[in-house]
Amino acid sequence: MSNVDLENIFTGMMRAEPRRLFRRGLSLGLGHHDAEDLAQSAALRGWTHLSQVRHPTEPAVCAWLDMIARRLAVDLHKANGRRSAVEDDHAPAVSEEDTAERFIELWAVREAFTSLSARDRQALTLHAVEDLPIREVARGLGVTEVAARQQLSRARSRLRSHLSRMSS
Repeated sequence: MSNVDLENIFTGMMRAEPRRLFRRGLSLGLGHHDAEDLAQSAALRGWTHLSQVRHPTEPAVCAWLDMIARRLAVDLHKANGRRSAVEDDHAPAVSEEDTAERFIELWAVREAFTSLSARDRQALTLHAVEDLPIREVARGLGVTEVAARQQLSRARSRLRSHLSRMSS
């Protein structure tokens, strides 16, 4: 396979799922802005080092890009750790009780979210995390706008139900 074929595979993947690397950044625990930085950096690094792909197939390029994204996420987590250590010197004091409560709340939301179906998680992620309008959520789910609204409503309802069961 030639470099032109590899470039076509890469650009085809990026056009087909332009937010894929951003979503990968979010799934690796990055915040919105860091996930955007990761997506741009991974795409650029992938494009400039495309000749390093060992098996020029779409699944191999996808796995290779994922590896780049994971490595960049580790670098961002390390940089954020160093940054937050400096910022902690000037941050207002937070009690251990507040931190523990916040951790428990986040854990409960994570547990409730992971208990949802993949389809519910996808709908909620597209709308709530990626802040996409219903039209784009519908496109991402491959359904009509009406069906996307119903999916989101049901997903929110199931998420609320899981959270209420966990709190009782």
